[in-house]
Amino acid sequence: MWAKDKLFGMPDEVNQFYEEGRDLYIKDMDGVLVKIADTVETRLKEAKDDIAKAKEEIRKYVENLPKDLQKAGEEAEKKSARQPCDPLGNVITYSCVSY
Repeated sequence: MWAKDKLFGMPDEVNQFYEEGRDLYIKDMDGVLVKIADTVETRLKEAKDDIAKAKEEIRKYVENLPKDLQKAGEEAEKKSARQPCDPLGNVITYSCVSY
């Protein structure tokens, strides 16, 4: 049977079944990939928003420091901007400060 199929091809019913299954799989996977991409996009935007909010909070905190501590606060602020964004070290990236 295998040799016959190799020589003469699969019956039309099998080919049709295969093509329908492949098309359904591709359609389903497209949907899954779109959901994954949407989730990544949403979470990335949330992370960028959190970083921007944190930077603003730091800026306001430094601005409200007593005058004799503002220079030290500004230096600490600049130093923190060069550190990885994730305080737990789970994400190693230095580009997060350039959003």
